[in-house]
Amino acid sequence: MSIITVAKDQAGDLLRRRYLLVILIGCLALIGMWIGYLALMKSLFGMAQKAPGYSGPSQSTAQGKEMMELMIGGLQVMLHGLVGAIATLLALGLMCFSVRSEISRGTIRMILSRPVRRYEFFLGKWLGCVFIVFVYALLMGILVSTYTYFAFGKLQALVPISLAMLFLKAVTVGSVGMALSMLMRPILALLIAYLAAAETFLFIANFVHGIVKGIMHFFFYLLPSYKAFDMYGSIMSGVSLSGVEIGYRVAYAVLLSAVMLLIGAAVFQRKDLI
Repeated sequence: MSIITVAKDQAGDLLRRRYLLVILIGCLALIGMWIGYLALMKSLFGMAQKAPGYSGPSQSTAQGKEMMELMIGGLQVMLHGLVGAIATLLALGLMCFSVRSEISRGTIRMILSRPVRRYEFFLGKWLGCVFIVFVYALLMGILVSTYTYFAFGKLQALVPISLAMLFLKAVTVGSVGMALSMLMRPILALLIAYLAAAETFLFIANFVHGIVKGIMHFFFYLLPSYKAFDMYGSIMSGVSLSGVEIGYRVAYAVLLSAVMLLIGAAVFQRKDLI
């Protein structure tokens, strides 16, 4: 067995599970309802501006246009935040439990009795989970991009870039969780990977002083950072990232995920499976 074979088995097994199908359908429905709400708010705002008793700026004025774009931009930020949060939690749930579930069920010994090395099994499991997250991100991307096209008459370049960054963030956080799951219980690994990010300690540092503040700053520089993948400010301002900035974020995601996979595979290689 190769890494690709394990990945195929993992992805196929996940796609056959009804609970994952229910989750994906539920996410599609949730995002679809939010997109419908966005379209409704945009329509109501336009109707209110055209109403005879409307005393605010007319739709033709720059101020009225700015107000509408600000409102739609804020709602879009919330939409992208919802898509990203679901993608991250999906990646964490799949990756933290993918290998540990095989160990707890005892099926890992039967699988490793085949011609497959441990690191191939570990990387194959990761790749299968990434495929499932990619399917979710692709479906969400189609929904959000379709809404953006009909709402604004064009597909803003920021939309696919933002969705791609959210996918990278989900894979990166999931990779951290998968490595941690080799050292602790999956649910604990999930929580630590999600909450113990550099930004969390920077936020705490704003409310403490002295040596505790120094410790928080130490963890800020030590731990992985996921904030670079959030493009909420760009969505609000309409200013896209440069090619260099995008390349930096992609390189960071690839490097951090690779380091986490190496650590996780190394621990799994020496792990007692009895």
